[in-house]
Amino acid sequence: MTENFQELTSAQIDAAELLRKNRNNEVLKYTVAAYDRLSTAIFITGFLGPIFGSVLNPTLLSNYAGIGKALIVCGLLQALMISCGLHLYGKNKLRDGWQ
Repeated sequence: MTENFQELTSAQIDAAELLRKNRNNEVLKYTVAAYDRLSTAIFITGFLGPIFGSVLNPTLLSNYAGIGKALIVCGLLQALMISCGLHLYGKNKLRDGWQ
């Protein structure tokens, strides 16, 4: 009765393991690319956007007092740090893999 069950050979097991590793590698690359796109979007909208807006329309900053300008600079630096952090996290994740 047990002869009817198909036993997996070592070649079939190795092929299944290789397929699983390839799938995990592609998922990892997709995830890292998503982190990189998110860091780029935050950099563009949170850092470069306000800079270009104030360069193209200098009257935007004239409405703010000293503390308002300082808060704008803090927001720019915050967006820059978050963007760099996400980019570095994705880079490390790609180097280290799933752990």
